[in-house]
Amino acid sequence: MTDDLFNTPSPPKEDVYSVSDLNREARYLLEDNFPAVLVEGELSNIAMPASGHWYFTLKDRKCSGTLRHV
Repeated sequence: MTDDLFNTPSPPKEDVYSVSDLNREARYLLEDNFPAVLVEGELSNIAMPASGHWYFTLKDRKCSGTLRHV
């Protein structure tokens, strides 16, 4: 069975995660393998909306990538 224009086969149903399930599994994986992590970097794009959440990007000079966080 295919589900798109490019005839890509659909993954088996048991391999499809909801967003909540994927976030939970990622959390467990990280917490089990990295119980305490200190991270050093530069904060940028800081936003503190009325919701009380903080949104920011963490980066360093050695890496071309960034870590976006909520």
